[in-house]
Amino acid sequence: MAAKRSVILIGLCCGLLLFACSTPAPSEELNATPPSVEQTAQVPEMSASMVQPAAEEGQTQTPISKTTEIPLIFPTETPSPTPESHVTEENGVLRSDKKVTAEPEVSAEELNLLVKANNTFAFDLYPLLQPTGENFFYSPYNISLTLAMLYGGARGETAQQMADVLHFKSLGEKIHEAFFTLESALLRREKDAQGNPGFILQFANSLWAQKGRPFQTSYIDLLAEYYFADLHLADFASQPDRTREDINRWVEQKTEGKIQSLFPENSITSNTRLVLANAVYFKSNWEFPFDPELTKLGDFFMFVGQTKVPMMEQTATYRYMRTTNYRVVEIPYHGEGLAMVVFMPVDDQTSKFEESFKDFESKFNLEMMNDILDKLEPQRIHLYFPKFKIESEYMLSQTLMKLGIISAFAPMAANFSAIDGTRELYLQQMAHKTYIQVDEKGTEAAAATGAAVGLTALEPQDAMVLMINHPFIFVIRDQKTGSLLFYGRVLKPTQ
Repeated sequence: MAAKRSVILIGLCCGLLLFACSTPAPSEELNATPPSVEQTAQVPEMSASMVQPAAEEGQTQTPISKTTEIPLIFPTETPSPTPESHVTEENGVLRSDKKVTAEPEVSAEELNLLVKANNTFAFDLYPLLQPTGENFFYSPYNISLTLAMLYGGARGETAQQMADVLHFKSLGEKIHEAFFTLESALLRREKDAQGNPGFILQFANSLWAQKGRPFQTSYIDLLAEYYFADLHLADFASQPDRTREDINRWVEQKTEGKIQSLFPENSITSNTRLVLANAVYFKSNWEFPFDPELTKLGDFFMFVGQTKVPMMEQTATYRYMRTTNYRVVEIPYHGEGLAMVVFMPVDDQTSKFEESFKDFESKFNLEMMNDILDKLEPQRIHLYFPKFKIESEYMLSQTLMKLGIISAFAPMAANFSAIDGTRELYLQQMAHKTYIQVDEKGTEAAAATGAAVGLTALEPQDAMVLMINHPFIFVIRDQKTGSLLFYGRVLKPTQ
């Protein structure tokens, strides 16, 4: 008997550093021989000359980006502190008693708009994050979630740019309510999976703020009400490295030890005033477990040459699609509605697999993915799937600036006045670190900065052979909401 399989997805944490500064800082077995993706040009370091300073009182500030002018979701004036505080301090943690007493009024359409916004942002990130000729992996959902928490404190041009890049404009003022509703829907997967003790899905959010610095009660209430986040008082000013280690330990704990040292040495300094971090942890069995005794070395065809990798083996009914240009298979997790979807570009007409992969990768977008998912059909498959492991880490400031979030990173232009009532805070860096390992037990994944189909009634069929033995793209998604929790690429499986 095969050992019990489990899937662990430890989702992500992203760290946002806000600084207070007085001066600007600048049916087939595929037997062909195959073949990286071009490195996106680096954005130059931000300097004060690249961004206009905040407008003086009564003056009009010229838009920084070329984006279309949009109505402000948040007011431009500096907010006043809430007269009656709902915030108490306990053991160095500020807690708001503000809680959602009833599910926010978010329609199915509004929830779908948020999922579409997050998934569109996921595809925007992909070409900017991919390294040349390497595997990589990231969690777009929790990057969006962390930026949404920061967005709650943004005003003016900073808020406009964030709304544009994150595709929040269609949601109007329902952004935070929609995130609450989406996360609640995801958390219900665990409740729905009673009787499946191997299923776990949980989220954690936190803020780390300079003690002695006043913060807007309304901002603390917002994060407590919709993101269940407490604010930890820290001493960045005199003990930045100790605080960095405290945050890294929190991240490590929330990701079951898979993400260590999210913030490297010197990434948090005495000028740091606020760090946001969040984590998601997911664990589940495969719906159709792989038997370790059947795993054998098999050929995996790369862009140039081939290599031997451990190939897992299973015969089951999967949702599947084949064209002359690619193969797609959905591999479900046991539990409630999560699955890994594998997209393997292979051209039946040519042996130039590098060209085929790059052509597919360049065209792959949200509309194309949704169209493919709608066309998947159940098929009896004898599946060969490689074991693989990927570790990736990113500093996202250059990526976010290239997408259009510019003023947030500029000391003279950033406007996070809804956090502490001043214009002194700016976003210096955003870190994202990920880990994934796929084997017979399932999937174990972590990131620091996200229901099987009823096929048993089908008539028995001969199993078609499908070998995932060429470079492929994969996503891990929630089938019920459509949310992309993780996104990656495998050019060469590593063990």
